[in-house]
Order: sequence, then C-alpha cells, then structure tokens
Amino acid sequence: MNSRDYFVKDLKIANDSYYFDTSGEDRSYLKDLKKVNIFVGENNSGKSRLLRTIIKNDLSYIPPYDLDLVNSTIKELKDKLKNTIYKNGSPYSDLEQKLNAIPQIHEINKDYSANKKILELKTFLDELSHSPMQLMTGPTFKQIGEPLLSIFAEYYDNLINNFPLVFEPPTYIKIYIPSLRGLRPIFSASAYSDLFRDRLIEDYFQKEEGFSIYTGLNLYDLIKRYLLGSLEKRDLIRHYEKFLSDTFFDGDTVTIIPYENPNRIFVKIGDEKEQPIHELGDGIQSIIIITLPLFLNKNASAIIFIDEPELNLHPGQQRKLLEILLEEKGFEKFQYFITTHSNHLLDIIIDYPDVSLYSIQKKLSSLENRSKEKIPAFFISPLMYGDTNALQLLGIRNSSVFLSNCTIWVEGITDRKYFRKYLDIYQSKVDENFQYKEDLHYSFVEYGGSNITHWSFLNEEPRPMNVERICSRLFLIADKPDKNSKKIEERHTKLKKLLKERFCELPCKEVENLLSPDVITRILIDYGERKEVIPSFNYEDYKNKPLGNFLNLILKDHTSRNYESGNTISDKGNFCDKAIKNIKQWDDLSPDAQSLTKDIAKFIKDNNMGSLYFKISPE
Repeated sequence: MNSRDYFVKDLKIANDSYYFDTSGEDRSYLKDLKKVNIFVGENNSGKSRLLRTIIKNDLSYIPPYDLDLVNSTIKELKDKLKNTIYKNGSPYSDLEQKLNAIPQIHEINKDYSANKKILELKTFLDELSHSPMQLMTGPTFKQIGEPLLSIFAEYYDNLINNFPLVFEPPTYIKIYIPSLRGLRPIFSASAYSDLFRDRLIEDYFQKEEGFSIYTGLNLYDLIKRYLLGSLEKRDLIRHYEKFLSDTFFDGDTVTIIPYENPNRIFVKIGDEKEQPIHELGDGIQSIIIITLPLFLNKNASAIIFIDEPELNLHPGQQRKLLEILLEEKGFEKFQYFITTHSNHLLDIIIDYPDVSLYSIQKKLSSLENRSKEKIPAFFISPLMYGDTNALQLLGIRNSSVFLSNCTIWVEGITDRKYFRKYLDIYQSKVDENFQYKEDLHYSFVEYGGSNITHWSFLNEEPRPMNVERICSRLFLIADKPDKNSKKIEERHTKLKKLLKERFCELPCKEVENLLSPDVITRILIDYGERKEVIPSFNYEDYKNKPLGNFLNLILKDHTSRNYESGNTISDKGNFCDKAIKNIKQWDDLSPDAQSLTKDIAKFIKDNNMGSLYFKISPE
C-alpha cells in the first residue's frame, strides 16, 4: 500500500467562519491536500485558529479509490442477493432491510457506517445458513442462506482485496506543536508542570481529547518515561540520539540524560562535558521540540500540526527540517498542516511535489452579532509556486534574501535541479569533506537566460539591477552560444573579463547535453522506448547538437514520441526528473559534468573558508 493512500485528501472545516475560496459547490471543504500543507497569511489572519479548528474536527478520510466503482460493486452485490431471494420464491424482509441499510460511500469519518452495515449483513447470512429453521412451505433457512452467503463471500473478498482502505480505514494520531514552546524549564510554586500546555488547553480546547500537545516543557518526564520503559521505548530514544548525531552534530555521539536533581535533561555531545539541554543553540532546541514527538510515533498514521516551525531556525535549518518531515524513514504516513511566516519555506517547496500551499485572508462579513459588530470571515485560497501574493502576505522585502555566503547563478529551474544533484553526488561519492548546505553556505539564483542583460554585470542598460546589493559573491553558468550568435558571444566575453574564473560557459550546447550516454539511455527506457532499438552513441555525438533533434534521429521509425521542441528538448521538466532519478553515482556524470561540478564545489569551499559543517554548537 502506498503511504500516500493514508493521507486525508479533502477536509471538512467545521467552522462557519472559514470558506475554501473555490468555484466548487461546497466551500466548507479544504481540497487537494497533500503530505505537507502550508498556510500563509498576515498576522491575525486566522492561520493558527484554522489549525486548532482542524485539530478539533472529526477528520473525513477519502479513500484513494474510484468510489463510484466501490459503490457500484456494492449495489451489484445487493441486487444479486435480492434477485436470488425472489428467484427462490422466498422473500425475506429482514434481509431486505439489512441490504437497504447499506449506504453509499462518499467519505469515511467517525460516523462511517457502510463497513459496519456490510459486516452486519455478513453475520446475518452466516447465522441464516446455519439455522435449522424452515419456512412453513418451501426451503429451510439453511437452504436460503448458503447460496446467499456464497454470493456475499465472492463479492466481499473482491471488495476487501481491491479496496482495503474502504473497509479498514486508518486510525489517526493527532499531534499539535504550538508556537508557544520551549525547552527552558519553568517551575510553578509547587512542582514542575507543562504551563504552556495548560494555558493552551484552558484558552482553546477546554480538554486535551483525541490529540496530544507537545510544547517541549514536558521533555524531562517524556525522556525519563521512555528510558525507564520497555526495550522498544528505550531503543526509540537511542535511535533519536543517533538521528541527532548524524544530522546535526557531524557524527559526534549524542547522549540524552535525565538528571534527577534538578529534574532537567542534560545532553552530552562527543567528548564535551554534558550540559543542560536549554544551553544548546535555540535552533537545535526548536528542532528537538518538533522532531522528538514524531520519532516517538514512527510508522503510525499521524496528522501533525506545527505552528510556525521556522521559529529560531536559520534558512538552512528550515530546509533541513522540511527534508526531515518529508523524507525521514518511518515518517511515510505522517501528514502535516503547517502555518508559516517564512519566505524560505516557500522557496524550498518547489523541489517537493508533495506540498500544497494556501493563503488565508480575513475579511469582515456582512453578518453582525447581537452588538451590531461585524463578524470576521476567513477565506482559504490555493496558491501556486511563484504567486507573489504569498510574498505580499508575508511582508517579504528583497533584503530578506541577503543571507547565503555565495550564490550560483543558473539559467533556469532544470539547470538548478541538475547542478544540485551533481553536488549531492559529489559530496556522497567523491569528497565527504564537502559538507556545505544549500541556503546556508550557498544558494542558487535563476537569472532566466538573456535576462542577464538587466543586471549590473554588463551595464548595458541605463539603470541595471545592482548585483552587489543582492549577493556578494557569485558563480555564473551560461549555455554555450550558437555559432551565429555573435551578440551572445560578445556578452560572454565581457562576463568572462568581469567575473574571470567565476564565469563558466558550458562546454556543450545546454545543460541537458552534459548528461552521459548511459543516463540518456535510461531516460529513454523510462519514457517507454525499447532497449533493443536504442543504438549505442557517444558523448561527442550530441555534445554540441540540439539534444531533442539528436534523439529523434537515433530513434527514427522506432518511437511515436517527439523529443524536440524548438532548438531544445521537449518536456524539459519531466525529462530532468527522469535524469535525476537515473543519476546514482559519480561515474554516471559525463567528464564535462564532473569537471564543472568540481569547479562549483571549489567556488563554494573558497567562499566558506572557516565555515563549519551544519553542526550546531552551543550558543
């Protein structure tokens, strides 16, 4: 079963103040939910309130099947059972009543009754087929029940095998991580307690029922309970220590120690002396608050609510956190609802198809309460990546991106994806000391090809955009110009003179041409081409040619697909995704791709001299 099958696809918002801004008939449903669902909006726009509303909701689960087919199969079963009853000349009102009670399936929630009614029918038929009773005239109950039970068993097995999540829907754990959180111990007059949690329950929930709140203040009791618990629970803490070690402390051993006097958590890192956990940097404290409750519920079907996960996190840590939420083993059946004010999270999500983005805006409705005051309404709208409305809602200014130590300028999104993959391969297979992280030590900038003329590199415009005001050091990569493109050749000559070794003209036509013959062959097979009709070819055969045209020529008469679009490859985004999937080791890169990757890595190293690996030291 695919882990995505467990995700809630549509969600009914049980609050009359919220409206999903869509043309659909029912605006009370939040549609097209994915693994990660991010809500952005101004302060007091209703984001946190929406999370709390969803937490209190009874989640409606939409199974990942064609429900029309499920319902038609159930109807077919009911009709066949009815026809069999009448065919035998023995109508049976109790059976008809049970058949008619089975409802159509549209969604599954706490009141879901279809499965219950079908199981009641099964029990009834089973009892009927074993009954010694007989009608006054005609067959016995057993003679009636046995063929009916046989028909039912055939259909029920079909339904169970093909639509298991309709009949055994997931049971969700709900975890809420509010913005009111921290690891610094707070003592009341009498004893230690989770004052943050108590405040939230009193203000918003009245009682903690059907969900768990994690603020970080209960960390001591939580860790102590697990370390004194079963072997399985102790192992969970050990695995979590290993996760912290590998992810944030460069492999140094991490040990979590609950001290009894005082009742506080201490942490020992490598050979350092142990120290109170609240002495760690605020960023790593925030990571621990968010990730520990998830580790303690690994492999469960869980709905996770996180209010402003970016608190105290550098953009590089924000990227790392999102990667953990999406990719950590054991988190496959976790679904997230997140509020944020972070433009960096919005920038990161383009790399992940399992993320939905929504805006929330508050407007005063025409309705009034008894005091004649306007009642606020909250409108939720889906957003696409690149929608500047999201940035406006967050109040983002250009100065917000002045963060990374250096930047790599590429022509477009696919270039960025290729070079990111090459750097990942370089780090894992070639240079393990290359421990520099995107959005922390370096960032990518997409300049859009010929749009480079609008920047102050060349001063070809009266008032060009000033590069120095945006980033201090950059490495610029450009496609190789066509033979007849004298204007582009002149531009590249100027860029080379200005940027020197920080300018790279591709040694081939464009970024796709850097791919090796083996990888291109795997891509073609991924597209459905037969391996036996793909001829062998060398890198030099296509290095300086339009790749789409080259592929059309070598597959002539063997494919119905057109790989050419203008002077480039068609379906560039999908082609890129297939390429990245098939690049698994350093030898998969062409010699030119390897050389360019080393140049980029050297540039990043040179501009991060003295920078540490993504290792969070105590502040």
